[in-house]
Amino acid sequence: VLDCTTATALLCTSTCTSSTNTPSFFSTKKPMSPLAATAVAAASTATKKEGLRGFTIVVAATAKSLGIGKQGQLPWNLPEDMAHFKHLTSSTTLPNKTNAVIMGRRTWQSIPEKFRPLRNRLNVVLSRNPAIREQLNLPQGVHVAASLPEALALLSTGEDATAVEKVFVIGGAAVYKEALSSDLCEAIE
Repeated sequence: VLDCTTATALLCTSTCTSSTNTPSFFSTKKPMSPLAATAVAAASTATKKEGLRGFTIVVAATAKSLGIGKQGQLPWNLPEDMAHFKHLTSSTTLPNKTNAVIMGRRTWQSIPEKFRPLRNRLNVVLSRNPAIREQLNLPQGVHVAASLPEALALLSTGEDATAVEKVFVIGGAAVYKEALSSDLCEAIE
């Protein structure tokens, strides 16, 4: 387990290619949209004083693009890693609490249907598409948010604020990028 500042520094030490100390895997061929830039700025400047929750990033392994998948699937089958992931993201200290997992749309779609939503966890799918719930036929209980800050705001209010013990960001690449730049990132597992 690494704190986010140390992890980002380590990533930067091994992969930075520009004078801005931005890791090369953060670069994209397309410029960031104004909406995405605003969301990243909001995530990186948000503080716990504003009432947003902190979170842990869960990464098994990454390619230079920060992705861990290949063609919408994991490129390997490691039962011990899957068991660790399940235990990490679903274990709570109190029996009446649950954990939340935040993921991008493609990560949601890469999870085999028989495992969706991830059991014993509050699932939050990120998409800027307002019709995504209907298009993916998301089950009741799965939250949808347009950005990481919006997801954290959802989990910081109402019943979720008291029901959720820990928040985990589980991918994909764009979500990892946004999460790494956030002051609310507490650890990388």
